[in-house]
Amino acid sequence: MKKLQTENQNFSGTTVILDESRASGADVGEGSNAPDRTLDSSVLGIDEFLVDKLTQKPPEKYKFRRSIACGGMKVVLEVRDMDTMRNVAMAVMPDAQTRPPADILRFIQEARLTASLEHPNIVPVHDIGMDANGSPYFTMKLLRGRTLAALLTKLETADEEFRKSFPLYRLLRVFLKICSGVDFAHSRGVIHLDLKPENIQLGDFGEVLIMDWGLAKTIKSGDDIIDGLAGDPEKKRSDSGFRPIVTMDGLLKGTPGYMAPEQARGLNSRKDKRTDVYALGAILYALVTHKDPIEKKSVQEMVADTVRGAIIPPRLRAPEKEIPAAIEAVVLKAMSVRPEDRYASVAELREEVNNYLNGYATRAEQASVFRKSLLLILRNKIFAAAAAIILLILGSGVFFAFQEQRRRAEAWLPVCPGSLSALFSEGHQIRFLDRGGGETEKWSVAGGKLAMVPGEWMTLNDPLNHDWRLEILFSSPRAEDVLEIRLDNGLLFRIGANSGVRDQICKINPATGEVLRELTGNISAVPDSYGIRRAVLQREGSKITFRTGDDAREYSCSVDFLPPMPEGNTRFSFHTESEGVLLRNLRLSTRRTAERTTPLIAADALFEVCLYEAALKKYLNIADSYGSQAFCDLALLKAYQIAILYGAHLPGRREKIAEVKKRIAARKNFLYTDLIRETDAAGLWLQRECIPALMIVSSILEKNPKSDILLRLLTVSRNRLSPEAASVLCDLLGRSKWLTSLDVSGLGLTSLEGLRGLKLHYLDCSGNDLESLEPIRDMPLRLLVTDRGIFQGPLEIAEAISTYGSAEIQEGDPAEPDMYLPK
Repeated sequence: MKKLQTENQNFSGTTVILDESRASGADVGEGSNAPDRTLDSSVLGIDEFLVDKLTQKPPEKYKFRRSIACGGMKVVLEVRDMDTMRNVAMAVMPDAQTRPPADILRFIQEARLTASLEHPNIVPVHDIGMDANGSPYFTMKLLRGRTLAALLTKLETADEEFRKSFPLYRLLRVFLKICSGVDFAHSRGVIHLDLKPENIQLGDFGEVLIMDWGLAKTIKSGDDIIDGLAGDPEKKRSDSGFRPIVTMDGLLKGTPGYMAPEQARGLNSRKDKRTDVYALGAILYALVTHKDPIEKKSVQEMVADTVRGAIIPPRLRAPEKEIPAAIEAVVLKAMSVRPEDRYASVAELREEVNNYLNGYATRAEQASVFRKSLLLILRNKIFAAAAAIILLILGSGVFFAFQEQRRRAEAWLPVCPGSLSALFSEGHQIRFLDRGGGETEKWSVAGGKLAMVPGEWMTLNDPLNHDWRLEILFSSPRAEDVLEIRLDNGLLFRIGANSGVRDQICKINPATGEVLRELTGNISAVPDSYGIRRAVLQREGSKITFRTGDDAREYSCSVDFLPPMPEGNTRFSFHTESEGVLLRNLRLSTRRTAERTTPLIAADALFEVCLYEAALKKYLNIADSYGSQAFCDLALLKAYQIAILYGAHLPGRREKIAEVKKRIAARKNFLYTDLIRETDAAGLWLQRECIPALMIVSSILEKNPKSDILLRLLTVSRNRLSPEAASVLCDLLGRSKWLTSLDVSGLGLTSLEGLRGLKLHYLDCSGNDLESLEPIRDMPLRLLVTDRGIFQGPLEIAEAISTYGSAEIQEGDPAEPDMYLPK
């Protein structure tokens, strides 16, 4: 939104440059044509070569996409980086030629200072430069989502169902991430000085980024505030293009309601880390009440309330909300008028909130002995209840607990032992491949740790059945490093080396490794001791579970809706592009065959270890040997599935299929006719005979309109279809009126007309050749994925549908005016 700047006189001549949005509703920021008392170039020490330190980029480097916002002295655009082929956010000063030197200095300082703060919860800066018109710019990560302010506004006005999706503990975990970013900045000698919900960006996958470091300052060891780059405050002009200057008392910058009292009084020499602690307390206040700490009034009244400490306690401000007394005490301590009464550091504030989340008393609440005892009981209530039950039924309880523990332990059979040294000494099938897929040298093992070679792959070829569990420990010297684990059924897991680094589950093309789409992401976890990361990947049935760190928060996705899978069982490959990544432990297990009293157990065991020919023969023997129709028919069904879906390399496959079909035809009232037809459709689909497969699907849907056969086919194999097949598929999907989520990405569809009338909440139609999205306009969509991005909410989705095709800038089309882009 557009920002303006006002200048007021307050507190005996103090110059006030404020964000007045809290007072009047207008969003106020930096930059103005009003007189600025810091514009004396001799004081600022700006030389002509300051801008020469910024390199110019060729005009084709960035391609304009759309305007995002403008405020104060900069405009924020979405642009396409033509080198990396990704969309980024660009902040640019469009009218630099008419700006005073102080504004240019402030803009470049913000860019360089932000770039020096590399942390998962601080917006990353990719590039800094200057265009041919002399306008400086910098590019940042483009995050899809909304600000914390927008979320709090919606929480205050939304219905009960939406509010329930953001319980207090979830908001507090967002707050912990904000604290982590600010604490890191403080460790680098940087204070933000403008922390507020508008400057906190929340991503669609849980990302939390601190934005807008335009008012940030660096501090010396003695807490003197200086302008300049983070790091050594005494940098020479030959390094930075300017010399650091001390910020004088009397110049007031910030946002009423979130600025500390010393900031509101213009006492810049007293600003330190505790100034940001106050702002974090104000953000915590807003998180628990969904209101600003100080009610909107005039700027002078809000500043006066801040200086006096006239803060209404959260539980009185929002009596309808269940605000814990412990959190209220933390808020009020962090927002104390005197800096010495606040928390001494952000780390202390973060620890207090963490204590509350973990069931411990906070220092701020000054808990009594009774309160601490009660919390102890609540933290251990499950154990206490279990102990009481065991005391009542001691003998039988101990016995059954032991039996259950033994059953669970025996449920998984180890395939790889865990030790990396044993992995190579026990004859496991391991291959090492270079980027081109060629064999390369074995990686070295030293001290029980496997040193990964950047760009190469290690593949485990031990056969696994459908259920498996992978536990892995690894470490890296850099927080930004990533370990990739690829499955040959089209899944890719990316695990960041440090806390807060974005972890992902992606769907990939198994043949090329190309990432098709992200299934879920931002699995944030705390690393173990010495920066070691732990990850657990597990598949049970159709559910993939991915856990990282000690908090064991799960992100899961469903895959393989139509077992058996295509040819071959699951295999794992490990990869990194970074130097110094060490695998410390790798344990791979597979589900033990369940204890069953069925005659099919022997054949099932052969199938699970990929002995398809032997399994098929065994199923046929069972069909001949047992009189029960249920066992015989099930054995014939499984034999048929093996021949159709797994028999590509079976000798005499055609004869075997004919033999099984003949036996099935001879059975009276065969029990699994519908599953045989689904198997036929799957077999044709795998052979890319899509039209015959879809004809079978059509007959299945006529008999059972609620069948999910189409979704299972799309999971087994996904390829671009012929125009005829794409049209038939779309029409068949339109008959599945029960669908609420649908992924038709990359299928080569040219129209979504067949989907008209579905009540979808989620739709991914990216990677197609669509001319219009009009057929989906009346759907109650909550999330829409197209080639142009991810869209959420009715207004955003409606705009995406209306502008699809016509609004997208194609290569060679006349672009929008790019006067603000580097030339």
